[in-house]
Amino acid sequence: MLNTLARASVDGGVFAAAIWAIARLTPRLSPAARAVLWWLVSVKFLVALLWPAPIPLPLLPAGGAAPAVTAVPAGATAATPGAAPIGTGRPWQPATAVAALWSAGAAILFIAGCRRWRAVARAIARASDAPEAIHAMTREIAARLRLSRVPDVRLSDAVETPLVAGVLRPAIVVPANRFEHLAADRQRMAVCHELAHIKRRDLSFGAAVAIAERLFFFHPLARLAAREYGFWREAACDAAVIEALGATPHDYGRLLLDLGVSAPRRTLAAAGAPWSFENLKRRIVMLGCSSSASAGSRLATAAAIAIATIGLVPLTLTARITPPADLPAAPQPPAQQNLRRMLALLRMRRHRRLRRNVRTRARARNRTSVFSTARSAANRWKNPNP
Repeated sequence: MLNTLARASVDGGVFAAAIWAIARLTPRLSPAARAVLWWLVSVKFLVALLWPAPIPLPLLPAGGAAPAVTAVPAGATAATPGAAPIGTGRPWQPATAVAALWSAGAAILFIAGCRRWRAVARAIARASDAPEAIHAMTREIAARLRLSRVPDVRLSDAVETPLVAGVLRPAIVVPANRFEHLAADRQRMAVCHELAHIKRRDLSFGAAVAIAERLFFFHPLARLAAREYGFWREAACDAAVIEALGATPHDYGRLLLDLGVSAPRRTLAAAGAPWSFENLKRRIVMLGCSSSASAGSRLATAAAIAIATIGLVPLTLTARITPPADLPAAPQPPAQQNLRRMLALLRMRRHRRLRRNVRTRARARNRTSVFSTARSAANRWKNPNP
């Protein structure tokens, strides 16, 4: 298990570095495309962990002939040097301790995530229904975004910022006090942001990111992938709000400042407020950076996502194998050698008998042919005019 975990860590780290390079070399990528690329990084960690046997690609030059295989006589058993006798207990090894620590850390993080999810579920259950005006506004914005189902909107004092929670039946939860003090246009932008999360299915896709972050809690690049995915997911929803409502980046930036900074929710929920001042600064800066919609930009985005998707398959480069040299015959036991000699002698006698029969039949056919020819000649001499 540790070997698979180590290989998955290396593969995921290399993939994360490649995605970082692609993101730096293509500055015109949209926030939605960047979110997909960083989501693929988390998926790469999971695929490398669950797909333990990579597919070999024999593209490297051969380093020599294949290693010779020594034939082992039948009935012989090879003893492993240093192997413990059967029935004795295995000594405690460092690898066992590392596996135990990794299992304990992952279990603790999963339990903490389940507790946070239950806390959000309880907050939704205890929340009160939003006024009809907010529901009407939500239905109007959902129609603009072409959502097939309008989610429920609830008011709660247990949340500090608007958020959407629930994978199967998502619901929007807004703070009871702070939301009422927002202006009408900012309320629309806040609700539209959460509806954009539902349209993009961010909660379903975010589950894979959350699992990878907990399984690879020790890997800095796995945490970087989860953090970058969360940021670009929010930036993609910000761009969707500006496009759907026709809001200005200045007005939306004022909304982000009004919502302030809230603690990150490492659970199946998406909050609209930034989780740090650095994140708030990056999101405000991104509002002024419009991504290009040209054909070349779309082609570069499709190529980057396609290459990253192909890179999910675990591959390993191997050397081409040359045919092995002739192997020496394995030593045979005396009884088996005698049996082989007897079988060879019987085959030789049988072949001799068959050849003798063929020669005898050929001579008989030749005699018969000579006698019939002489008899025909004698008949023609006796009766020249038939």
